[in-house]
Amino acid sequence: MFKKIAGSTKDDPRPPESKKQKTTEQAASNTDHNNNSQNTPPSKPDKRTSKKPKNWQESWLQEFSWLRKDDNNLMFCMFCEKHSGASNTFVSGCKNYQHSTLVRHMELKDHIKAKQAMKEKEYMVAAKKCLKEKTLPVLEAQIRTALFIAENNLSNRRYLNLIDLQLANGASVFSSKGIYTNNQAASTFQKYIANVLVDTVVVRLKNSPFIGIMLDESLDIAVNKKLVLFCKIIHDRTVKIEFCANVTINDGKAETVYNCIMNFLQENGIDVAKVSGLGSDGASVMMGRLNGVGVRMKSENPRIVHIWCAAHRLSLVSYWAAKKIPYMKVINETLINIYKFYKYSAPRYQKLRELQKIMKKTVKRFKKPTRVRWLSLCEAINCVHDSFSCLILGLEHEISANPRTEGSQKARGILKKINNFKFVSVLSLLRDILQELNRISKLFQSDTLDIATLKTNIQALKQTLREYADDDPFYAEQAIEQIEEESNFQGIHVSTNLLQRRHYVNIRKKFSQNLVSELDSRFPSEEMSILNDLNRVLNPSLLPVGNALAEYALDSLQSCIEYYGNGPAPLVNADELRHSFRQFKNVMNENRELGLTEFCIKVIYDYKEAYPGFATLASVLCTCPLTSVPCERGFSLQNRHHTATSCRRTVDNVQNRMVIEYYCKKMLNPEKDIIISKAAQAFKPS
Repeated sequence: MFKKIAGSTKDDPRPPESKKQKTTEQAASNTDHNNNSQNTPPSKPDKRTSKKPKNWQESWLQEFSWLRKDDNNLMFCMFCEKHSGASNTFVSGCKNYQHSTLVRHMELKDHIKAKQAMKEKEYMVAAKKCLKEKTLPVLEAQIRTALFIAENNLSNRRYLNLIDLQLANGASVFSSKGIYTNNQAASTFQKYIANVLVDTVVVRLKNSPFIGIMLDESLDIAVNKKLVLFCKIIHDRTVKIEFCANVTINDGKAETVYNCIMNFLQENGIDVAKVSGLGSDGASVMMGRLNGVGVRMKSENPRIVHIWCAAHRLSLVSYWAAKKIPYMKVINETLINIYKFYKYSAPRYQKLRELQKIMKKTVKRFKKPTRVRWLSLCEAINCVHDSFSCLILGLEHEISANPRTEGSQKARGILKKINNFKFVSVLSLLRDILQELNRISKLFQSDTLDIATLKTNIQALKQTLREYADDDPFYAEQAIEQIEEESNFQGIHVSTNLLQRRHYVNIRKKFSQNLVSELDSRFPSEEMSILNDLNRVLNPSLLPVGNALAEYALDSLQSCIEYYGNGPAPLVNADELRHSFRQFKNVMNENRELGLTEFCIKVIYDYKEAYPGFATLASVLCTCPLTSVPCERGFSLQNRHHTATSCRRTVDNVQNRMVIEYYCKKMLNPEKDIIISKAAQAFKPS
């Protein structure tokens, strides 16, 4: 019924031997063909049977999202690499560039498990992100509360109370979920806020062309040795003072302080060559000529200018000038006795207040003069001088009311010291002189003090003191005229004689001369010579008028070149400075109305391209610290956050609270919101 297929071996009627014979014949035929082919040219290979070269295809990256290729041309699976249980060639690196290899890898159990693990991880991250976004307003509100506590120097124990207060007031942002109620929540939030602030400070330090370091040592309430560190930088066309660290140190040795500075620079990635100056309080540890901190820093960077704080020096000027005059010690002891006489007796102070109100005088408390506080002596003298009449009447009342008590004996001794011409005249003289000194001291405590302001005011102060040596100043002249004409001062009879007047004149001359001598010794003209040279080169107000401009400050420029343009890594190009100085002086001449700091900032930001060398010198001059007063403010900041009632705070929490108060007190609410948002994003619950 079906036709048989021709040539089918199944229905072949021939015996097996004939099949074997046919195979033998075919083999012989093939042998003859090969022998004949040796005499004929070779034929081209069949393209259908040749293999394609194994090359990498860029399209695979789009087709297989898990695939990557490294620099050694090895293929890897990103899923399997991150999955610890995977072990295949795509974990160690595959060289087999075939599409089928990639397809087979996708079917492996290792790859399927790794892919599933990656998906689960992505889902978890997305879920956490969604949850964080929902609770973010609550978290930010809690961080804002912790910031408020540190900024206003409140106890961290008040954190939960403040949260409860906000809930009671119906704050809509709070809910029952997402509120951290543990005792350490406030300090934890403060840590994240401080980290954001510190990171911002480090960025500013790195972006500033140079930095000046100010440092000082102190003891905290727990009698731990502390080193406070501030930096002077240029940021956003202004000179800024940055609070950087308040570090616990084992001792106050120069090596310890030096290592602390170097660790701070290395941890924040700041090159020591970027340090332009070092400001300190003048202690031997800092100023030592052989192994002081300044000498050690200059061994790392010879261009560092080490400066003794101008405000500290000015304080010592008045102290040592007065110490050479014996009667000044009597004045100081009398002021202390007056302070103690009224400090420990409320009834005495009440009588004094009543007298001040009756005589229509300002009610003031007597101050205690100390060496440490620069303005204390002036304040003590002003109080006694303004309340002299009330003080005399109060002492007389104490003597008459209780004649045989110890208090009356003390009152009698004070009255004998102050109710005479010599005391009144010298007290008035001190009020005049210390008022001038304190005016300069407050100026020297400014964050933006520059060398031009310092030199100008020191010269003016010396000239004023020379005039006081010959003529009575304002308050002294008024007091002496009143006593000579009316035989009283502020309505109180004051005894006088020729000897006391001579004593006053001698004290006035000697004290004024001592002050001038101390100013000359503590502010010598040759000290900080490089800063004086920079001042001449960069200060428009010092430019001469007329033809003298061409030769002006060439010697100072040469000194700057020798200091900053020599060595293995010069800061400035000497030839560029020399060639452009004449034109730069013309630019200065067009900006005569600007002060030194204002002009330097203008050069740094507006003329950097045209005068790069002078912009560098201006940066150095602006960042050299002439005072270490910010460190004194740092100690006050520390003592506000580490007191007898908060001595259990950790070192880190005290540091964090100091950072928050220092920076956030000056911020507006929008700036605080940015800090709070960054802290919330970085927050990781433990």
